[in-house]
Amino acid sequence: MKRFWKVVGWLGLAMLVVAGYAAYRIGWGRPFTIDLLATRQAVLFLVRNPELFTQIGAIDGTLLDRHSGKLALVGVAKRDDDYSFAEKRVGEVRRLDPAKLRRQDRITFDILLDLYGAGLAFRRFDWLSSEGLCPISPMFGRQVALSSFLQTQHVVKNEKTARNHVARLEATGDKLDALTAEMQRQEKASLVLPSALLESQGLVAGTVAERMTGLHEDPRFLFPNTDEGRKQVLARYRQILGEVNARMPEYFRSLCRPARSRSSGCRPLPAAGGDVPGRAAGRPARARSGSSSSSSRPTRPGLRSARGST
Repeated sequence: MKRFWKVVGWLGLAMLVVAGYAAYRIGWGRPFTIDLLATRQAVLFLVRNPELFTQIGAIDGTLLDRHSGKLALVGVAKRDDDYSFAEKRVGEVRRLDPAKLRRQDRITFDILLDLYGAGLAFRRFDWLSSEGLCPISPMFGRQVALSSFLQTQHVVKNEKTARNHVARLEATGDKLDALTAEMQRQEKASLVLPSALLESQGLVAGTVAERMTGLHEDPRFLFPNTDEGRKQVLARYRQILGEVNARMPEYFRSLCRPARSRSSGCRPLPAAGGDVPGRAAGRPARARSGSSSSSSRPTRPGLRSARGST
């Protein structure tokens, strides 16, 4: 009998060692398959982004829930940490030999490298935020997404998720402050923000909403809703596009493919009214459906048409 239990003990120990080795390979070492690697990387990404983890809703309110009372960080440190995370994940993928992978696994290999590589490509733009181009914007900014998330995606289903929802509400102020700080950092880096656009039009006094109203009523952007008014709009657009084309090399020289016939190195934008440079003679521009010079609908060149015009 003792011999039997001795054998059972050694078998149990061997199984424990094998299980520990497998757990190490899957959780920290080199996984057995690329699918296991992709799964591990996805879990690590979710842990770093608690709001996204909640949107999946897999473990919120359970004993494993350590995220539903937190909000994702914002700022340069978070952005740079995301870059470091992507670099580590690329290194894990590249340790695999693509020549030894099956066809489907090779597709996964390429997708992972493209996914992380696309994110790392933005590292040279130091003015970028951890939230992308603009941390705050009227319709699609992080402040809008955060409000929607707390109202519709954090589901309160037990006491734990209820308490964590309150914790997230209390953390909202700090996150909004961090978003504001990122927007101000970008403004100092000469990134054009809504406020800077208004200031460029000479509107410096009042709130953004008040200045937007003033811009909406500015006679410079009002045109009569007539054939003559539409000609004025097109003429103004051609002037603006000409100014943009003249300065494109200052900003996009390194990003544009050189054009053989142009020293600027950038292909100019199409002129207003569908006159595209280089279009074959006699080939009509594509007309927008429903557009007509005799339409009774108001014209909105820029901001709006003049009221009472006929």
